[in-house]
Amino acid sequence: LGSSSRASHFIRQLNFRRMPLWQVKSLLVWLVLKVVSSETLAQRGEHASDRNIRPHQDDYDDEWQKFLDMLGTPAGIAKARNSSRVINQIIKKVNSKAIINEPAPGDVVPSGSDVWSPETRWRRVSESHPDGVVSTLPGRSLRWKDVSYISLPMVCVLCGVAYPAVIVGSLLALTVLVSMCLKVEQQYQKSGDAEAEEPHVSKDALRQDVLQPFIDKLPILPKHKLTPASRRIYTVWATFCCAVPSIMVFGTPLLMTILARPFPQEVLAALTLLTSAFVFSNTLYMSVFACFGLCRMHAQSKVNPSDFAVDSSEKRQRLSAADVRHWVVLPQYKEEVEIVHMCLESVAQSTYAKSSIGIVLAMEEREPNAEGKAKEIIQEFQHKFFDMKVFIHPDKLPNDPAGKASNVAYAFRQLYAEVKDYENVVLTIADADSEFGAGYFESLSCQFAASQSRYRIWQSPVFHMKNYHRQPAPVVVGTMFTSMQELSGLTDPNAVRFPYSTYSLPMTLARDVGGWDVEWIAEDYHMGIKCFLMTLGKTTVEPIMSPVINYVPEKTDDVTKETAWWGTCMARWTQLQRHALGFSDFSYYFMMLPLVFSFSTSSSSRDDEGLRGFWRMLFCGTTLLVRLVNVHVLIGVLSTYGAMEFSLRVLMQVFFGDSRSQDVEVLLGHVGLFPRYLMAVTVLCTLAVAVVFFASYKWLLKPRIEGEHNLPPLLHFTKNVASLAWASPIYFLAMGWAIWRAAVLVLTQRSFEYHVAPKPKQEAGSCSEGRTEAKES
Repeated sequence: LGSSSRASHFIRQLNFRRMPLWQVKSLLVWLVLKVVSSETLAQRGEHASDRNIRPHQDDYDDEWQKFLDMLGTPAGIAKARNSSRVINQIIKKVNSKAIINEPAPGDVVPSGSDVWSPETRWRRVSESHPDGVVSTLPGRSLRWKDVSYISLPMVCVLCGVAYPAVIVGSLLALTVLVSMCLKVEQQYQKSGDAEAEEPHVSKDALRQDVLQPFIDKLPILPKHKLTPASRRIYTVWATFCCAVPSIMVFGTPLLMTILARPFPQEVLAALTLLTSAFVFSNTLYMSVFACFGLCRMHAQSKVNPSDFAVDSSEKRQRLSAADVRHWVVLPQYKEEVEIVHMCLESVAQSTYAKSSIGIVLAMEEREPNAEGKAKEIIQEFQHKFFDMKVFIHPDKLPNDPAGKASNVAYAFRQLYAEVKDYENVVLTIADADSEFGAGYFESLSCQFAASQSRYRIWQSPVFHMKNYHRQPAPVVVGTMFTSMQELSGLTDPNAVRFPYSTYSLPMTLARDVGGWDVEWIAEDYHMGIKCFLMTLGKTTVEPIMSPVINYVPEKTDDVTKETAWWGTCMARWTQLQRHALGFSDFSYYFMMLPLVFSFSTSSSSRDDEGLRGFWRMLFCGTTLLVRLVNVHVLIGVLSTYGAMEFSLRVLMQVFFGDSRSQDVEVLLGHVGLFPRYLMAVTVLCTLAVAVVFFASYKWLLKPRIEGEHNLPPLLHFTKNVASLAWASPIYFLAMGWAIWRAAVLVLTQRSFEYHVAPKPKQEAGSCSEGRTEAKES
């Protein structure tokens, strides 16, 4: 190119780094066609060893100048559209090494420490764009931003890591591998009988635990039947499962931090997109399905409980709703007598109360005067139900930590030992401060009578609003999101549901799965997961659209007798920490899964049901894991991701230097554009959720709530929206901290102390006054 001084001057002044790819290729086309003549090409064929192409001796300065001027005109741009195709054809004929001896420095993405070097040149988007792409824009012209290249496949992979879908998939693969390694001792393999007689279980033990025969028949591989090597493998696996919550909450952000060194732009894009997409999808989900749930609750409230009926074609073995027997279990510890009265009065409103509903008062021995309190309650309500029983849970039993789970487990065993007919009996586990909606037990009886399967759990929408008028703003935000999330899940026909707070299930189902486990603190979620596992994925949770309301923990000032704002917030914080310990169910699920898989695929399972159960558990269990990830993991890591995103933005602007400062600004602007649109829609969806919550309060729940709200409806709604605006970040940060704490406790402890939050106190007579208002409405 040195034959033309002006051409050399122009070339040296051109900034190829800032030129679009089509202009560079257009210049290359001109050089090959004009500077390299056909005679030179022929000479190139005769002298194959010559690596240098001889340029033409004529001066092409004028033509060179015209070509450069043409590139800036629309006509020049149009002529350059086919430059990519032309240059590819020419390069096939001419040895490209004669034109470009070495690869350009921007052809590869820098890695390692080079990524953060301000002197290192990054590959540009225009350089990395593949040839042959046709634009769908008007004019079909391609104009790419001249910024650093970002790998879309890597962004997708990082989104999978951050979700964390990759970790869940890896855990499932490890679970299957562990289940293949578990072997049963030879003495239990006779005739393929997994139900061989247990030599280590005495008759006295069987008499003490009425559920032991059913526990022995559970579709899991008993740990005591494993070979010594298999026991060691399973012990290591169980220890690893205790670390799974910490891996999810702390390991995932740590992995994203490590990947931010070689892929800073991709990590920033993945974190921004994931957080905004999750918040958007969650609020959109609640705004849509909570609205449908409100309509269903309103429609059921218009139905007279006595009008519930079952179509004869749907009856199971000619069972009528009136033939269904109910036992309502009320576990309690230091509950106010008036609050228990309120719960029992709501049950007594059922048309089946005197004929079919029995009450179990599950008391704690460690509560002072528990027996006297139970006798007082029975004396007042025994004429309203067909039967009432009291079971006092002994204190300091071995391997029996205090809490709701151990109380319910003990009461169920005692009840099962006394009840003779189990087939048509439904258990309802309720908090002692729960107030049932009208028609709950009638609807439950009809659904149980019409059900063709005993693998059912029934759940109603739960609203923590009995003391709603006294709740501080941060507590109201938690009440709103919790209630709307549960209502949305019950309305969505494809949702994965868990029992929550107050739920019902057949006594035979509770018996067949071995009752409640005392060592897992979240007894409701845990029972749902256990039923799913022990029935090989057959158990489902069905909705009853009759809302149940109960109290939020409340602290009363000892002097003024008024609700203490800060004390109530701290009481709710105590309850939130206890609920977060349900994260341990993540460990329980992966602990049990290898035992279930091993049993399902072994000769011990009957016929081919075990194999079907294996595939059902593998696929349906994945959706259950996704729900657990959404409930526990993402809430815990979203705040971490927000901090990581902010830190990464600052580091990129500081370390990339002036040469890439413009790239960073363009990247941040374009990466944040789509999330900004999502967040705008998220705000609208959140307002819609607030509207549904307020409508539920106004149309359905207000007569059942204690006290009165002094503000007009519009100001009341505005106050709720203002609470959402300033208290939502506080609430979700508190949730994140509670989940971090729970992950650490699951890793370091094997049992948890059941912290009882302060109970709301109710004046005598206020219960009856509230019930009178509800009846009048």
